[in-house]
Amino acid sequence: IKELDKQYKSENAAIWKDVANRLQKANRQTSEVNLSDIARYAEADETVLVPGKVLSNGELENKVNVVALKFSQKAREKIDKNDYYSLIKSAFDLFYEHQELIKALEKCNLSSIAQNKINEYITIFYPNYKEELRSEYRLYILSGALYNVGKTWINKGLKEDSATISKIFVDKLYPKEKNLQ
Repeated sequence: IKELDKQYKSENAAIWKDVANRLQKANRQTSEVNLSDIARYAEADETVLVPGKVLSNGELENKVNVVALKFSQKAREKIDKNDYYSLIKSAFDLFYEHQELIKALEKCNLSSIAQNKINEYITIFYPNYKEELRSEYRLYILSGALYNVGKTWINKGLKEDSATISKIFVDKLYPKEKNLQ
């Protein structure tokens, strides 16, 4: 709270003072914000600060960074699913962009080169997944599945767009049984 007050004074930005005041309130007086509210007002790749609790009503359509005092369990799961979607969609965008390279590597039995690059991609560009991917087997399962789906998608003529194939892939990672709706 002291840091927020300093930020307010140095930038003369009332938002930091407002956040500090809200954080000082008792828990029962803090804000509760639904994911649908965040989705409605936040742009892709923005960071949203919630000085309270994030609730699970609604869905995030874009990659949004959410910082809050608390999250309901279902809200946290939906945000994680959305993060995975962003990771997977960017990977399928790369498959689309480099489809001829993937075909050539397959033809020369050098697919391990692409798979190793996918491993690097996941761990370098998404370091927040390192905790979840702590088991190298989990990383290999994810990257192997990603490579095989990408290769099959290319071989079948890229009938779906990258958003659709990403949704299919992520829905298999987060099946509906988890009741994220």
